[in-house]
Amino acid sequence: MTVVGSLSNLEVLKLKFHAFDGPMWELKDGEFHRLKLLLIHMTDLKHWKVDKTHLPSLQRLSLRYCYNLVNIPSGIGEIPSLEEIELCDCKTSVVTSAQVKQGEKEILGKLDLRYITFL
Repeated sequence: MTVVGSLSNLEVLKLKFHAFDGPMWELKDGEFHRLKLLLIHMTDLKHWKVDKTHLPSLQRLSLRYCYNLVNIPSGIGEIPSLEEIELCDCKTSVVTSAQVKQGEKEILGKLDLRYITFL
């Protein structure tokens, strides 16, 4: 992922059908600076460490069929450009963490998180 994350013009990343393998993903400084859309679909990811400096341009996060994911990292809610989180068939704890992120944005007066879709 470090090699992919270092691609300077990468704006869309779709990780489908175990394209990302392993229970932990920890982003590093300097990765994914221009990424606007991140789709994670059917992986065995359980824990994910992100802060707002890792994905500063992220506008849309889509998590689909991530049955093992425990929650959405707290740093996701601090990304100022984030407009949408889409969830499809994820654990209740993931849904709850998305709702917390939405509430944090509203408290801070940043209403750019438009909606959360539960498909």
